[in-house]
Amino acid sequence: MRNSTVCLIMFFCEMIDTWYLRFSTVAFIFHLCAFPGIAQSQQILVDQQDKEKIVGKISKLFEEKYTIPELGEKCAKDILVALKSNVYDTLTDAKEFTEKLTVDLQKITNDKHIKFRLIEASDIGENQEGSLHHPVRLFRLMQKEHVGFARFDWLEEEIGYLDIRRFYSPTEAKEVVISAMNFIAGANAIIIDLRENQGGAGELLPFFCSYFFEKSTQLSSYYSREDDFTQEFWTYDNFTDKRFIDVPLFLLTSKKTFSAAEMFAYDLKVLHRAILIGDSTGGGAHSVDLFKIDDRFEIYISTSRAINPVTGSNWEGIGVIPDILVPSEVVLDTAIVLAKKAAQEYSKVKDAEVKKVVQKMQIQIDQAENFYETGKDDLAKVALD
Repeated sequence: MRNSTVCLIMFFCEMIDTWYLRFSTVAFIFHLCAFPGIAQSQQILVDQQDKEKIVGKISKLFEEKYTIPELGEKCAKDILVALKSNVYDTLTDAKEFTEKLTVDLQKITNDKHIKFRLIEASDIGENQEGSLHHPVRLFRLMQKEHVGFARFDWLEEEIGYLDIRRFYSPTEAKEVVISAMNFIAGANAIIIDLRENQGGAGELLPFFCSYFFEKSTQLSSYYSREDDFTQEFWTYDNFTDKRFIDVPLFLLTSKKTFSAAEMFAYDLKVLHRAILIGDSTGGGAHSVDLFKIDDRFEIYISTSRAINPVTGSNWEGIGVIPDILVPSEVVLDTAIVLAKKAAQEYSKVKDAEVKKVVQKMQIQIDQAENFYETGKDDLAKVALD
């Protein structure tokens, strides 16, 4: 029985790529405020002693780790005051306790990234206390979301459309991004739909944004309190894929647009590379790490914050405000109208450039024919080259 179990685990590990095994409880986090609960857990009860230990540990984490020290200290104190004021006394169900505490922590900090939750297995039913737990949850989520790209399409013949629901790390998503951009390679305008995008791996953005800039361009950076270090993000200088540097670009946003998706929208807006259409976004400019509280609970705490090189600020608590505010039910229709008009103008410019190239080529061909007719084959080859 033991040997068969080991074999089964090894087989499963081969099915999922070996990169998953590198992730620890903290390391696999990539700006998600939480993965959706996939499996229903049995009711877990908490008593007063549990609550005191849990809140005490969370309080200490906020004091030591939260990206804005003064706000972390305030949260650490306020949550202890809430505990002593008996606001959690009637909560014995662990799920209800996590939801209430999450609401209170978010209210104190105005930070929607914060999430206190039960440690639950995915629909595979892996050991939720084991080292495979978080990699399996991520793997299952990635499978269901098609690595974040819900749809590639063509609208009105010349408008490329991408519906992106989450950003995954370059290791997982790079090939999908390449496929998507190859699919819309001939577009005269592009619409990227971020209305359902809850964030994900900001590490993908330098690669993805490289499609839209001619040279290496600085994007928003992340400042880590613990390391006292700012990690800069730049688009790629040596980028071999086809670029869309002057193709009209439209981003669709909503109140659900959050975290890394907001970073993408914010950067392209302030760099004047895209037009944003829709509603103001969720307002999450922080990056989180995951901390285990005990064998039952874990919490996402913001440990880094975004800093845009152009504005010197970010979108935390405010959201990214679109260039064109439009009700959600007509966002796509509005974008198609604007993109169609922009595509027509861009097509004229592109066709004019093609015409110039063709004219130059015809001159060289005519010269080559004349050289051939007069026996000057060497000069004809030079003209054709």
